[in-house]
Amino acid sequence: MPAEFNAALYRWEQRYFFNNCLGRYFKVSESTRKELAALPSFREIAKHLASLPRVLVHRDFQSQNIIIQNGQANLIDFQGMRPGLAEYDLASLLFDPYVGLSGAERSELISYYRQKQTDNGRTIDGQFDDTLRLCAMQRLMQALGAYGFLGLVKGNKNFLEYIPRAVRSLRDTVAKIDGLEPFASFLANL
Repeated sequence: MPAEFNAALYRWEQRYFFNNCLGRYFKVSESTRKELAALPSFREIAKHLASLPRVLVHRDFQSQNIIIQNGQANLIDFQGMRPGLAEYDLASLLFDPYVGLSGAERSELISYYRQKQTDNGRTIDGQFDDTLRLCAMQRLMQALGAYGFLGLVKGNKNFLEYIPRAVRSLRDTVAKIDGLEPFASFLANL
């Protein structure tokens, strides 16, 4: 099994975004990318998420990895499975760039998730929304880095069409995270 989600892995996802999405796709200068990546909040977010209790997560839990067969959902492409945050998998699905969920649909699905957790005797703590938001940011950064890398380095150009939707989602998500105002401002002008 791959290494668990830790601060180093979260930081790697962030750098993957800065290098492959902002650098390769948007052609943002290295100095600007380094300045943004050096924001203390990125390191703090990585440390914070790494400090939370982990469960087994799929790691790539998005619409294209759920196959419905005979009315049954089957998960594929789970070789990245590792200990991590349940909110990361939830964010992967709810902020999936392949599917354009509206804010209302996303809120309804989050409410459904909360209810199912309660029905199963699990408690959703007061930090859930913040953790989900941070995981959404991480997942979107990872996906955008992958789209840039796969689309421009590996030549799979079809990934590039999802960059605009993913950037809009990242922009909306980051705008609600304290300490990332310079990054939010940058994304607003991207």
